[in-house]
Amino acid sequence: MQRLIPFVLVNLATGFLIGVAVGVFVVLRAGMLPGGDFTTDPLGVVLLLYAFGAPFSLGYLSTALFLGDRD
Repeated sequence: MQRLIPFVLVNLATGFLIGVAVGVFVVLRAGMLPGGDFTTDPLGVVLLLYAFGAPFSLGYLSTALFLGDRD
């Protein structure tokens, strides 16, 4: 049980960072958000990055659990 908590936290954080990186790439590639840019709507940017990060983190965790070592 003591190894499970760090495993879950590390994999959630790694997946979240990957998702945020993809979100940053998408936002920078598009040039602006729908309906504004970084300066006029910073909350929109944060929510968009969170929207990319949350599913990526769960997907990364589930993949790590599925492909992990069978002790």
